[in-house]
Amino acid sequence: MLSSGTIALGPDDGAIEIRVAVEGPVSFLAHDLVIDLGAWNADVDVDDAEQVSAIGFTADLDQGRYRLLKGSDPVREGPRKSITKTITKMIGHAPIGFRSERVADTGDDVVVGGELTLVGVTRPIEFTLHRSGGRIRGQVAINQTEWAIPPVSHLFGAIRTSETVELVVDVAWPAQ
Repeated sequence: MLSSGTIALGPDDGAIEIRVAVEGPVSFLAHDLVIDLGAWNADVDVDDAEQVSAIGFTADLDQGRYRLLKGSDPVREGPRKSITKTITKMIGHAPIGFRSERVADTGDDVVVGGELTLVGVTRPIEFTLHRSGGRIRGQVAINQTEWAIPPVSHLFGAIRTSETVELVVDVAWPAQ
């Protein structure tokens, strides 16, 4: 049974990832990328009816606070430095932030709408989180250019990141 109040979640409770796909005629030379946000925290407010009533989230993409993965294997040091340099050039050191404006808790699902801030640009977004097996999971597609993040391109566009990236959440959820 959830009690009313605020539930604090962080990296010890699970993972929040950004998944970036590559595309283009020679994309087989590159690899999709998973950025595991190692430095994040979320506050989930629960009302007296034991329903989620608000969600807030912040993450820090600063170097050294995330891991770059190729599939499930860590990226080697040389490519990691290059990828880190590219990410820093694209998005700098600005934190990621989200604050809900509306929440509909149906028991198994939590539909959330609010404002997502990336690279200092704040835009509305909506997504659904699913509760199952002691976890809460969800993902939302983010169009990079809507947040003024230019997709990365190499070899005159023959390899480029997809314009859409996925923000994926998979964290432990307190027993109800």
